[in-house]
Order: sequence, then structure tokens, then C-alpha cells
Amino acid sequence: MSTRRQAILEAVALLRAQNVPSPLYDARELLAFALRTDVMTMRMHSGEVLTPEQQQVFDSYIEQRCKRMPLQYITGRQAFMGLDISVRPGVLIPRQDTESVCEYAMGCADKLEIDQPHILDLCCGSGCIGVVMAVQLPKARVTCADIDPSCIEMAKANALKCGVSDLMRFAQGDLWEAVQGETFDLIVSNPPYIPRSQIPHLQKEVRDFEPELALNGGSDGFDFYHRIIEQAAQHLAPGGYLVLEAGDGQADLLCRMLRQAGFQNVENFPDLSGNLRGCAGQWKNTAE
Repeated sequence: MSTRRQAILEAVALLRAQNVPSPLYDARELLAFALRTDVMTMRMHSGEVLTPEQQQVFDSYIEQRCKRMPLQYITGRQAFMGLDISVRPGVLIPRQDTESVCEYAMGCADKLEIDQPHILDLCCGSGCIGVVMAVQLPKARVTCADIDPSCIEMAKANALKCGVSDLMRFAQGDLWEAVQGETFDLIVSNPPYIPRSQIPHLQKEVRDFEPELALNGGSDGFDFYHRIIEQAAQHLAPGGYLVLEAGDGQADLLCRMLRQAGFQNVENFPDLSGNLRGCAGQWKNTAE
């Protein structure tokens, strides 16, 4: 049988042959996952020989990754804003870019100066945004909404895992149908925004494994933005904020759409790479 080091090298060669991005990183992560340990501990004992059972499990993970199944779907987890978010096939994998959306939204929550703000994570997917908001703002009342029941189930599991299930509620429905008659102080959304024509050209991990329902934003990528912005005012308290994640090149047009809809203090904001990643606006106060 192979040592841990040898198993890694063999796996890297297999992954590289299939043009898998970051083959060394993935091989280390998958071996650590197979051994039920962390990468650092595994590397400290890299000369240890794998048992037949460990080798078999590791080989099965590498086989899945060679087929370009996302690493996160194999391990069932993704780090997000310091939390260990569970994911599975059928639920969009949280991106690092979305952390910038969370951080901006938390800044909006601070500006509200409300002791118990009512927050909506619309198109919640795994619930990563809503769970982070509940963890960071324990007095807030957070609602996660999504059309997909598997996403609602996953969001509930993540809320329980992160110890905030008592601070959250979950609603299934098509956008605003999930929260009819409700108003919020802060609405955050990472809706589908990839133009339909671009989906066949996405990385295999995304195109072949992640749910198209969470990706397809219609012909120009703006279908959901139009639907969200058109009815947002009916669900925002006076002075409330709408924060939207944006795809590449979409933020400026989103800002124009928000201004045209009557939002004030509209601005875009960047992600950690400096790319414009979102747009936000504040709904006018009734006194104005």
C-alpha cells in the first residue's frame, strides 16, 4: 500500500491528467477528508502507510474529482465567513465573493440603528448569508427564502449546525411569494444572474454539477433583478436597505435600476479582488 505522500503524488497525477484546477490542494484536502483529519495533521505524518480501507475511500474521492465533481460536494462542506457551511449536490456552493456581500449587508444593518432588525436572505440557497447574519447579529430576526425545498432543508441544517436555528425562520416560494405581506429592514439577495447563453461555457464543475436553477438569470442575466427590484418596495420598511450581489459587469446597471425604482443612497461595492460585486440602495423614508 502507498504512504500518504505517495498517495498524494499519484492522485495529483490523475487530477492533472483531467485538467482539474489546483490538483495538489484538492488531493491533500481529499486525503485529509478520507482520514477524517485536517491537512496539517495529515502532512505531519506523511510517511504513514494507508490502510486498504483508507486507500479505497481516497481513491473513490479522487475518481469523483477526476469527473470534475466539485471538491465541496465530495466533502459536503465549504468555509464561509469563518463558518463551516454544509453543501450537497443541488445546492449552490457559497463563493468567497459573496462574503463581500455579507460584510456590506452587515454594515447596512449597523446603519439602521434598530435593536432587532428584520432581515431577509432572498434566494438563500445553502442559507450562508442568512446564517452569517444571524450569527453576527444575534438580536436580528432572520428569514431565509428560496423556491427550492432542498435549499430550505439545507439552510435549516446550517442554521442548526451554527447554533442559530432559534433565531431564524424559513419560507419556501418563488421570490416574493415566500414572504407575502411581510416587510423587512434589510433584504439581501444573491439571485441567479448568469446569462443563459454563458452557461454552456462555464467551468465543468459549475456547468455539469451545480444547479442551473441557481445560475440561470435569463437571456441577459437580469430576469431576477427586475423581479426583485419591481416589488422590493412592498417588502421594505421605510429607510430599509436592499443589497444585491452582481455578476461581472452588472453592478453599474443595477445601480441605475435601483435609482429609477426610487431608491436613495445607491452605490456599488467591490469584492476582495477589487471587482464590483454588488449594488445597494436605501428605500425612502415615508417622511420624505
